[in-house]
Amino acid sequence: MIKITSTLKSVDIHALLTRDSQFSLYEKEILAASSHALIYQAGSRVSLQAQTAGLQIYWLAQGSLLLEEPCRNGSTYYTYLKAGMYFPADLELTRQETLVSSLHFCEDSVVLAIPFKCFEDLKVRSKHFFNVVHASMLEKYLLQKQIQEQCTAGQITERLQNILIFFGQECGEQLSSGDVKLPSVLTYDTIASFAHTSVQTVGQKVKQFRQGGILSDQSRKLIISRTIFEQGLSYKTAL
Repeated sequence: MIKITSTLKSVDIHALLTRDSQFSLYEKEILAASSHALIYQAGSRVSLQAQTAGLQIYWLAQGSLLLEEPCRNGSTYYTYLKAGMYFPADLELTRQETLVSSLHFCEDSVVLAIPFKCFEDLKVRSKHFFNVVHASMLEKYLLQKQIQEQCTAGQITERLQNILIFFGQECGEQLSSGDVKLPSVLTYDTIASFAHTSVQTVGQKVKQFRQGGILSDQSRKLIISRTIFEQGLSYKTAL
């Protein structure tokens, strides 16, 4: 894993691809010659708009992020992506040309920017690369399905706890006390979107969670109690 600091300005793409076991040597050579790496620290927020010329595919090589996309009805939709997943999906490219997406980085991340033509050519030339892309799409689909199940199970209190524990497990930072700090990009707005509720309701529930010991009342940040976090993981494992 590449350690990302505020002073790190670039990443050796050859070294990055050497660490990646998904791609074959041939694919790594092509990607290294045509792509470039983008680095972001946890908590970074970036606006992204695909242009008609020079479209790129963004492959998440390290870390995790929330992809925020506007819906036609004016609401916002979030997609959680982990290392080994890419965006936008091939079928989304036309729509992406006119809509601005925002990237919210949950962890220190490295993104591989691949020219769309190179990406498509590799899919045709290399059956292995085609299979890697297909597996990435399937993993992305299953992950979003898992999140949706967490977001619709039970009443609002249970749904919110599920969401907090899920992201605590996926991209939270375990503190020396054993408590788990959630990423700063997981805001009330984001949680409300996942839970299909209002920001006001999230604020009220978070206040109750602090009073009930589910969340730490010693910090304004969202920090899950070690006991609650471990109980939540044990419950999910039992299921």
